Amino acid sequence: MQAFVKNNNSWYLSGMRIAFYAPLKSPDHGIPSGDRQMARALIKALQHAGHEVETVSQLRSFSKKPHDETLYGQARREAADIVRRWQGIPPDLWFSYHPYYKAPDFLALEVMKTCSIPVVTAEASLATKRDRDEWQQSQEYVRELLQVSVANFYFTDRDAPGLRTQVPDDKLVYLPPFIDVDDKNYPGKNTNDTIRLITVGMMRKGVKIDSYRLLAQALKHIEAANWQLTIIGDGAHRNEVENLFDGFQTGKIVWAGEVVPDEVAKLLSRADIFVWPGFGEAYGLAYLEAQAAGLPVVAQNTHGVPFAVKEGETSILVAPDDDVAYAQAMLKLIEDKPLRVRLGVNAEKFVRNERNLENASAILDTAIKRVCP
Repeated sequence: MQAFVKNNNSWYLSGMRIAFYAPLKSPDHGIPSGDRQMARALIKALQHAGHEVETVSQLRSFSKKPHDETLYGQARREAADIVRRWQGIPPDLWFSYHPYYKAPDFLALEVMKTCSIPVVTAEASLATKRDRDEWQQSQEYVRELLQVSVANFYFTDRDAPGLRTQVPDDKLVYLPPFIDVDDKNYPGKNTNDTIRLITVGMMRKGVKIDSYRLLAQALKHIEAANWQLTIIGDGAHRNEVENLFDGFQTGKIVWAGEVVPDEVAKLLSRADIFVWPGFGEAYGLAYLEAQAAGLPVVAQNTHGVPFAVKEGETSILVAPDDDVAYAQAMLKLIEDKPLRVRLGVNAEKFVRNERNLENASAILDTAIKRVCP
């Protein structure tokens, strides 16, 4: 509940108490990922606006199979425990981050049975094709949450059509993907003659391996050019990724492994071009981090990638699954220094001026105060 509080002999309106929950992956989860990073960024943006944010549960509702009754039971017990902890004084708002058919927000639905608390969502997803397969019941939980929500923040236009089947436009708020730029330490640039390419990606099966595969294929086409690639990332399928890059000349590929965020920023700052094809990317926070470090991006024009870059201004985007076109785009930036520098300068300005925490905080705060005055 908002209240007037006194500080330094001045009265001001305090922020809200917000219960934050990420059913797919908690912001405190031990394994790095884009989901964890965005959850943390959202919390920080809400706090920047003066709100008190509590991560109310570590329960992960993600399931690889539909109708997981054990998980439902855990959620009911966890919700009851949360309500007991509040001791009759619930927060002003429930903030649900990234509920979708494989990770519905059971907790919000259970809590609302006993507490009158408004709910907002961010990056909720409603894939209507799931209404016709074995995930139909899980999809219904997402639909139910959307129907009772008071506001829904979406990050790309790809999510908007599904949301509009359940949510009126006045409850939809566009929140462009963002990062906390001030949190990053960006030292000096590369001064060597060799053009330093860099990529960041978890090494797991599926679309991540697909991106590594296309990148390796594309680099084979331009192996004779003056470049070196640093690969940041690790995972269960590292051996498979290493095999994709087997056979390159000695020194062409540098394996950095898993790196802490501050070190990632330093490595980015010493590079010249960020390369990551981006199969299946919801938007890709790595693109924003690379651009904040002044790097032009080479990626595919697919999925959510165009919502994290400016095509032709900060990046070169090519058609999906075309290794020759991808190789040509990389070679163009390798050989054309003025273009590389211009796109890099634009990239840094784009993220620092448009995709920063302060802008995101203002969007979140304005929308929340509109629906929860």
